[in-house]
Amino acid sequence: MKPGAGTTLSTKFVPPTKRNALVQRPELMARFLSARDLRLQLVCAPAGYGKTSVLAQAFARLAEDGHKVCWVSLDEGDQDLSRFILYLVDAIRQTGVRFGQGLSTLLGSGVSVPGDTLKTLLLNELAGLDQEVHIFLDDYHLVLGPDIREVIAALMLSPMRTLHFLIASRTPNELPVSRLRALGQIHEVEIADLMFTESEVSEFVGTVRGTPLSKTQVTRLRDETEGWAASLQMAGIALRGIGDVDTFLNGFTGAHKSIGDFLSDEVLRRQSPELQEFLIATSILRKFNSGLCDAVMETHGSRAMIDEVERLNLFLFSLDTEHHWYRYHHLFSDFLRRRLNERFPHLVVGYHRRASRWLADHRFVTDAIDHSFQANDLDRAGELLDSSCSDLFAAGQTTTLVSMSSRLPESLRERLPRLQLELAWSSELSWKFADATIAIDRVQAVLDEWPADSPAKSSQERAFVETKLSHRRMMLALLSDDMQQAEKLSVGWLQAARTTDPFMCASAGSAVMASRREQFSCEGVMTSARMLHDRFIEGGAFYGVVFHQCIVGATFLARGDIQHAQEAYERALQMAVELHGEHSALYNMPALMFAELYYERNQINQAEELLAQRDITSQLGFVDNLIAGFVTRGRLLRLRGRVADAETLLAEGSWLAEQYGFARMRVILLHERIQLLLAAGRGKEAHALFRDSPLTATAGQTPPADGATTTDAVLALMSARLGIEAGEERGSMALLRSWYAFARGRHCHRMAIHAGILLAKATARWGDRRVAQRVMAECLALGEAGGFVRSFVDEGAECRELLIELDRSSPLQGSAKTHRYLESLLVAMGHTVPAGAAEENPVPCRAMNQETLSQREIQILELGARGLQNPDIASALFLSESTVKWYWQRIFDKLDTRRRPDAIKRARQMQWIV
Repeated sequence: MKPGAGTTLSTKFVPPTKRNALVQRPELMARFLSARDLRLQLVCAPAGYGKTSVLAQAFARLAEDGHKVCWVSLDEGDQDLSRFILYLVDAIRQTGVRFGQGLSTLLGSGVSVPGDTLKTLLLNELAGLDQEVHIFLDDYHLVLGPDIREVIAALMLSPMRTLHFLIASRTPNELPVSRLRALGQIHEVEIADLMFTESEVSEFVGTVRGTPLSKTQVTRLRDETEGWAASLQMAGIALRGIGDVDTFLNGFTGAHKSIGDFLSDEVLRRQSPELQEFLIATSILRKFNSGLCDAVMETHGSRAMIDEVERLNLFLFSLDTEHHWYRYHHLFSDFLRRRLNERFPHLVVGYHRRASRWLADHRFVTDAIDHSFQANDLDRAGELLDSSCSDLFAAGQTTTLVSMSSRLPESLRERLPRLQLELAWSSELSWKFADATIAIDRVQAVLDEWPADSPAKSSQERAFVETKLSHRRMMLALLSDDMQQAEKLSVGWLQAARTTDPFMCASAGSAVMASRREQFSCEGVMTSARMLHDRFIEGGAFYGVVFHQCIVGATFLARGDIQHAQEAYERALQMAVELHGEHSALYNMPALMFAELYYERNQINQAEELLAQRDITSQLGFVDNLIAGFVTRGRLLRLRGRVADAETLLAEGSWLAEQYGFARMRVILLHERIQLLLAAGRGKEAHALFRDSPLTATAGQTPPADGATTTDAVLALMSARLGIEAGEERGSMALLRSWYAFARGRHCHRMAIHAGILLAKATARWGDRRVAQRVMAECLALGEAGGFVRSFVDEGAECRELLIELDRSSPLQGSAKTHRYLESLLVAMGHTVPAGAAEENPVPCRAMNQETLSQREIQILELGARGLQNPDIASALFLSESTVKWYWQRIFDKLDTRRRPDAIKRARQMQWIV
């Protein structure tokens, strides 16, 4: 059941109308038109002052004058930021401007997008608007979500001159009114402005009543009502057919306090019993059509009733141009509901239950759930929420999901397995592992109580829940970095073969790859990477592609294959920028890992530029991106001489890792802190830090064997590094030799390089420089294949001396290219080599073939070559304009150009495009 499928979204984009023409208010309209260039025009007044009607007139006038106008009617259910932004984007697009195709596609794709990312994407999209747009928001006081109010405030205070808001609200609702006043960017319409003048009273009441009043009577009525529109409409209805107007006016008061009595005595009482019943019964509905009314009242005559209510002008608004959907004026519906609860309380539950059934059958799920709550039918509300929670979560309506689930008693909420599975998944993705564990345990408790002899349908449901529960357990282990458990669960899940769901199967395969990588098993990555990528695409799990390619890149890097790691990270970056944009937490994941590659290749400026734009503490993805961010930024700070800042950063990272229980990250950052202290000549502090850490109790004691982890390896390297510093070379050599051979034998060349360089340093200190040179030469061969640089450079003077000795000794085994690689490393270490010897970059240059560019980049070049500008390219490829700009920048970087014509020329020269 898809929430929102089949819903009347079109009703939100049309100003509510009445059958009878509205009273024209030329003076107010003149003010609106003269203030059209301001950022905000705010109509703020209590209920019944005609805010919606005034706003609708302003909408029509601006549209008649050729301005781009769009309308969004808000209601109590509009509290999800993602849904609100979808409404806003779709409304703006209905004006005909080229805007938001990529964002609209994303929001309708079923991908859950974080709020901060949505805000950034929306601001970026709106910044690209090249036409002025007037955005009307009606009933803004109903918006309670702070994230929505924050977005609107940000838009109003942004420097974008193309945006103009016209808002009707009972309260300012945290709009930045004071700041806009100071900037001279607000036009305020208040109670006094909305009060009807005598001429407007005469026209309005005459229209409602059917016959005009005398001037004296108009004056009296205006004085009694103070020009309040709702009171005037009630008076006009009551005056129909009354001959003695003056007698009526003697007893009439338009004060707010007497509305209920008046409506009872003069409006509702005059209608037929059938119409009274219809009005009271349908008052429970936020909006309605004839089918819904028929269901609530168990009749077939609702269309005629609606037509009669509209003919009598009984506070009814049409919500679409076809006159299918309606709502009552809020004051009128409030009164009718009070009357229902006072006089017919026994009917309330039945009305709500029937409304819930009809709405659920027609896939208005959130409204159906709300009516079940109103009927106090909590079991029904829970059942609907349980069946629709996956779609609500996928649609990004997490606020609605959490809000509705919180209205259920905890005892009932615990028994809803699908809901708990979605809450577990949400908690896992946001690293709330304790909450995820609680939800998982609740699902298991439900399964434990499941009847063994349940019917087939129930058995199928049980199998579904068991399969998804196993998947959630597996992903909890993976995301919390319990890699041995993740491997056990993911392998078991795949062997059970309970489902062919592409996303679950692909994510299980990725979990196997990631968990085995951390246990020194990186075989078959090329084939499985492609296959799993295709499964994610097959399942429409584009979000999962980013996670998967980050795993693939980290696995290639562990193998020492930097080139393929880079390609995987680039695929992840491209998917992330298309889904969430360049400034998102999703983009941070591969970006931080890409910065690690830049640093390893000694591309320091690129690494710094990439990290300068990133939040390295972003709580999304795997621990790998956190490790990459903290380690790389720490090393960059050290490289720039900011040792104290590097210490502070690594300490903060260690604290963060402890909060989440990331043991591997804690060990790696401890190693970084120890290296920092040793490089600064603070050996005693380094030894004390190692000795006092609870992480190092078994450091160096676990021999490399099946089941050994990279955490074990880092602990061994840390222990050996400190042993070398303390003059205990012999023991360190034995430890390092075992790990070096183990890592090389498992083709995990990155760890082999790290262990091998340390082994060479220990061996040289021991006095056997010939063996040390041999080990260093082996590391050199491993490093050359991947273009490793900083792994050598950061090991300092002893590593440099061994490399110099190698350079001066008899020719190395290998090609002249190996010598150039060696000499380039020495240049990076500050050593002078013969002129021209190291001209070639140690990083293997990417061959200039069509694989240099992604398919998306080729498409953009082709469209650019045809003369299309960025907005046209964005529309053609269903991307945002900012995403197209990002791709152009990537193309420029890869082709070493800075202008679009040059990039197109280069692509044509390479025969990539025609």
